This record gives sequence, C-alpha cells and structure tokens, in this order.
Amino acid sequence: MAASEDAGLRFRVTDLRRQLGNREEFTRSVDLDGLRVGDAEVADDPVRVEVALEAIPEGVRVDGSVEFAWSGDCRRCLGPASGTATAGFAELFADAPEVLAVDDGDVLEIDNGWVDLTESVRDTVLLGLPLAPLCGPDCDGPAPDAFPVTVEGDPTDEVEDAGSEGLSTGGDPRWAALSELRFDPSQD
Repeated sequence: MAASEDAGLRFRVTDLRRQLGNREEFTRSVDLDGLRVGDAEVADDPVRVEVALEAIPEGVRVDGSVEFAWSGDCRRCLGPASGTATAGFAELFADAPEVLAVDDGDVLEIDNGWVDLTESVRDTVLLGLPLAPLCGPDCDGPAPDAFPVTVEGDPTDEVEDAGSEGLSTGGDPRWAALSELRFDPSQD
C-alpha cells in the first residue's frame, strides 16, 4: 500500500484490525549497522524490507522478506567476497501473546496499536548471512598450482624420488609429518 524510505520497522495496526482480512503491504529501506556472523557482515547498503500485514482473529499476521548485500573474506583464498541474499520471515502479533497457544513459534505483543519488526528483521538478516563466504564457486584457494587439492588414494598421486622425502606430488610440505602416521585399529 505505502512505500516509505527510512521509516523504521514499526507499523500502526489500529485501522488494519477494524476488519478481519484487511491487508496492507509496505516496502521499507533501513540501515542495520554492525550485523556480523563469522567473516560475513551486512554491507553499508540499506536493507530492503517488504512486509504484508493482515488482520486475523488472533491479532496481526506478518509475512515479509528482506534483501541485503553482504561482504566478507573468502573461506578459500581469504580475498574479498560479497553478494546479496534474500530471506523470508513470518510473525504473529497478539494483544495478549501469553494467552495464545501457537505450535510453530513465539507470539509477539501488539504494543499500544503498534507492531515492531526490528528484532524479527535483524534475526532474519543474521540467519541469512553466509557462514563461510566464498568469492566465487570457482575459487581454487590462495595458490592452487603450489597446493592443488588431492584425494587420498588417487592413482595420479605418485610418490616422487627420495629427494621429495616421500611426499605426494603437489602435497603441502607443512603436512608431511602426517603422511607418516599409521593407525592400527587393533591397538587401543
């Protein structure tokens, strides 16, 4: 129904609740500073929030989605990684949430005719951030020629001459000591 820039995430629902089934849609753009999970954080761009509020017998149902840009360090090459993410959320607001029994989650309180989606949006954005960012699906890491990815038992991994100290070709020399370990399951 109404679009507003930087109007916050509080919505007046008094008029909406006068008739069951009334529905209003809003698009808001908000700044969410300081949201970070691991190496990923919300970029400085505003977060786009789209919500639909609907009057139901229990109170107000809110369905929404957030779209945001993120940035971080690539988990393979440690270079810069960035992207956009979209995540959805749904909330139920009631005048007396402690009285209302709902199986699939918490019921939030309508506060003097207002619903506040700030915490819901922040939680949704945090859950939408990548836990292990990747700069691209084809990222091979910091030095793929020096340290190629190999699979143990791969027939292409041949042991070189004695000058290589028993390392497989392409292996990372920092892990050489681990290739000498042998485990005997009969000895515990």
